[in-house]
Amino acid sequence: MALRAVDANVCRAGELRVRFADTITGGRVTHDGNNIGSTHIQGGVVPGGGLTDVPAN
Repeated sequence: MALRAVDANVCRAGELRVRFADTITGGRVTHDGNNIGSTHIQGGVVPGGGLTDVPAN
């Protein structure tokens, strides 16, 4: 998979923000080893302004 970055900025030490013009499809999308793709499971969801649990996978 190849993505074309629209822009990228280092906001502060250890933080990089990248904006893409394309949609990420296929494969697995992770951040720090956690699944953040379309198949991630978010537990503890409560209607309203409540907090949720961390993703389960």
